[in-house]
Amino acid sequence: MRTSLTRSAEWDRNRGGPQQVALVCLLLAAAALGLAVVLVPPLYVIGGLIALLAAALTLRQPYWGLLAILAFEYIRPQQLLPALQPLHIPRLLTLWACLAWALPMIARSRAHLIRDRQNAVMVAVLAVASLSVMGAYAPGMAFDATIDLAKKIIVFFLIVNLAVDYRKLRGVIWAILLLNGWLAISQVVSQESTGLGADLVRLGGGTDSFLGNTVDYAVALAVVIPFAMFLVFAERRPVLKLASAILAAVFTAAMTGTGSRAGALGLLVLAVVFWIKSSRKGLGLALAVALIAGWWFLSPRQYQARVLGASQYHEDASATARIEAWYVAGRMFLDRPLLGVGIGNFARVRGRLYSRTSYYTALVAHNIVLQAAAELGLAGLVVYGLLGLFILGDSRRIRELADRMDADRGRWYRNVAHALDASFIGYLVTSMFATTLYYPHLYIIAGLAVALKHSALALAADGSQT
Repeated sequence: MRTSLTRSAEWDRNRGGPQQVALVCLLLAAAALGLAVVLVPPLYVIGGLIALLAAALTLRQPYWGLLAILAFEYIRPQQLLPALQPLHIPRLLTLWACLAWALPMIARSRAHLIRDRQNAVMVAVLAVASLSVMGAYAPGMAFDATIDLAKKIIVFFLIVNLAVDYRKLRGVIWAILLLNGWLAISQVVSQESTGLGADLVRLGGGTDSFLGNTVDYAVALAVVIPFAMFLVFAERRPVLKLASAILAAVFTAAMTGTGSRAGALGLLVLAVVFWIKSSRKGLGLALAVALIAGWWFLSPRQYQARVLGASQYHEDASATARIEAWYVAGRMFLDRPLLGVGIGNFARVRGRLYSRTSYYTALVAHNIVLQAAAELGLAGLVVYGLLGLFILGDSRRIRELADRMDADRGRWYRNVAHALDASFIGYLVTSMFATTLYYPHLYIIAGLAVALKHSALALAADGSQT
């Protein structure tokens, strides 16, 4: 009895204290919301209720906060309801999830952080971005871009430290797939009613989001298609296999609505990677051919014409504009080789110093390697290069560890590791024609790689298949 009371008191000291403080904050917020019902427009009240619900779930279990962050990142209800934008719900939710995760650790005076080399790389990425602010052409713009990048890196750390076991990892992966599936279905419906590329990713959140144009959306699809394809082989339950296959088909159909030649190249490369990594080469080849054939025959004629006309790039205004942007990015790197012109400063610097057009209309770099070189210099190329190498190294390590597990669990980890490889390759290929360095994709892929590796290490070490 005394031992029980001692443990209870220790629990109250370690975890109850921070939770009680957070509970008081929630109660105060609820009281303020009640007053707001009388004083502010209803949509603000709705936004506040959504935020309070997400905060309560996050306080109870920070893992749910991570899922809520992903939901807000992809669906962006604040874009559907502009009245919610002043509330900055995604930023507040990210901060709240960090607090809900960190406060119990602080109370116990013991850090339970997953230690990994990619943590150091992410800190280095943020350090390089911060240093670039000091020499940026527009420091205010660079500072804002650094804050936005910090949010992506926080999501990386939350994935690594909250998705710590097999079930939670599956939850994160399926949440990402289902969120993208909803967007893809809405895109296919929009395509049927309005035509190729019209009002693209209208539910994903406007031109200021990472799904704001056709090429950006093609990159997003190239990231999630491999997970849908490999989960067909990874999952044991038939209903999940069927759901994965349906999502892969929906993503492929949505790709036809982008009109993006980068998306077409990415899909072709993914099909080749899928065949190479398939343990059953005959079946893998058949599925890869079916993927490409289905995409081609579902594509509108104007999309097919754009793909077939890619070799005539000198006659295409979009292609020549990209080549010009690449040339300018190279000049920026040569002029500022160490730390570049500053994170988020490419368009302004190009418009003011390297082009006759206003910076408001100047194109972005349209290539992540040149974007890193121009904005972050050699330091940026080094840290991002290390990040990419570590992602591929972690994937290889996961496959090695999968051989030490039982058949079902080993199959799941092995196929998800293949999906990580393919997703990263798809991201790289499509991003050779897009400006996606600070979008969430890379940081989510890196977070999943680290979390999967440490989960696989624990399973392989003790032999338990929980």
